[in-house]
Amino acid sequence: MDVSTFPAKVGLAEMLEGGVIMDVVNVEQARIARAAVAGGRYGDTLL
Repeated sequence: MDVSTFPAKVGLAEMLEGGVIMDVVNVEQARIARAAVAGGRYGDTLL
């Protein structure tokens, strides 16, 4: 691993800790993602 990228990789890992990034491309996928978040442990997620 390149030493100069290590802090960036650690920072990204810390930002993503305990969360999920969902890439949706249509309304149906957005509904599914919202339902998954609402039904899961991510109650503090802004939608």
